[in-house]
Amino acid sequence: AELLVCTALTDISREQADGIERGETVRLEGLRSFQPMVLQRADGSCVMPLYTSREQIPADQRGKLYMRFPFVQCAELAAKAEYGLAGIVVNPHTDGLTLPTELLRRISQAWSTGA
Repeated sequence: AELLVCTALTDISREQADGIERGETVRLEGLRSFQPMVLQRADGSCVMPLYTSREQIPADQRGKLYMRFPFVQCAELAAKAEYGLAGIVVNPHTDGLTLPTELLRRISQAWSTGA
C-alpha cells in the first residue's frame, strides 16, 4: 500500500512542485534534501503522520506538498535515527494508528533481508 507523506522539499523546481500538487507522477532526479513533516505529541515525542488518501488530510493541510511512498519506504524513513521519531501515525486525525520506531526497524530489516 502507498501512503501520503507531507514533506518539505527545498531543491525542486516550481514546475515539479506544481506537478506534485496536481497529483502527477514527477521524476525527482538529483534530490538532495527531503524532510518529512512531523507532529509533536503531548509527551514531547515526534511522529511522522501518514495518510491513506487525500480525504484523510485535514482541509487546512491539503495545500502542502504530499508525496506517495510504499509503506516499507515510510517505515525505513521513520526508522532513520537522524529524524529521532517515536514512530508513525496513520490517519492521525481519524483512525490514529500508531506504529513505534522499533517495530518499523524490524519491518524494514525483514523486508530488506526477504524474511
